[in-house]
Amino acid sequence: MRLNLLNAVLITSATLLGGCAPVIIGAAGTAAYMGVQERGIATAAEDTKLKAVIKTNLANEKGGYLAKVGVMVLEGDVLLVGVVPTDKEKARAEEITRQVKGVKGVYNELLKGTYGIGDYTKDAWLTSKVRAGLIEAKDVYSINYMLETALKQVYIMGIAQNEQERYRVLQIARSQEGALGVYDFIKVLGTDTEK
Repeated sequence: MRLNLLNAVLITSATLLGGCAPVIIGAAGTAAYMGVQERGIATAAEDTKLKAVIKTNLANEKGGYLAKVGVMVLEGDVLLVGVVPTDKEKARAEEITRQVKGVKGVYNELLKGTYGIGDYTKDAWLTSKVRAGLIEAKDVYSINYMLETALKQVYIMGIAQNEQERYRVLQIARSQEGALGVYDFIKVLGTDTEK
């Protein structure tokens, strides 16, 4: 139902706005995308703002080691994913994140090691396969999930409609060839607990 509404808004906008459509649809599409998520427009906007501040602060850290840290934000909770050279950088990334106003909690899943272009390519491919699996699944509301992969470890953050959907999301991720581990940061709609 929500995706049909989103499609209707975008198609109607394109038809009515002619040459101005790409600019307006971009803004309208972003708002509609945020609006159909379970967390709602205001929360999604606040999470997006938090992510931008955190990413900027990490990128501004000396040495540049933290610029490539993956950041996912859901209802003020932050998940840090990626590979850093030492435990010192891992701790520093968390410290920087915790200092940002509005951050409720931090899950520091940064791995220590080296990360080359080959690793990046494999991880990007794995992330795209998981994302495609979620989009294709009729029993998953894929718009509610964020994904990051580091050294073939898949991290999923989002909001499931129910336990069955959460289980299905994890099943899809675990079934992908090359996934060495799947880490669950999924909240179930209507519960206050995280899995």
